[in-house]
Amino acid sequence: MGAEEIPSEAIETLRAILDARLGPEVADQARLDFSVEANEMTVTERRAPYFGGGEWSAMPLARLRLEQDASWTLLTTDDEGRWEDCLWLDGHQHLEVLLEELDEDPTGFFWG
Repeated sequence: MGAEEIPSEAIETLRAILDARLGPEVADQARLDFSVEANEMTVTERRAPYFGGGEWSAMPLARLRLEQDASWTLLTTDDEGRWEDCLWLDGHQHLEVLLEELDEDPTGFFWG
């Protein structure tokens, strides 16, 4: 497997976690989505326009990067919107560890 290939199981697991975070009662106000590009999955929060009409806003929340050694790195944005490694995590991890970190968010970096 090359670093560019995100396993389908990883995509399905991330989708399940995001789907479980927001109930259908808020689907007209907020959505969690993600994109897959090369060796990265980027989680984005989308919000409906405040006064109807117009574009939904989008705010990147987290990025999961598949490394050459098949481990994963979890990234967050800094105050300038640049991606950086989550400094409280020790290096590369198994995907399950990082998805748990993202889902439980003990630091409040992702879900507030």
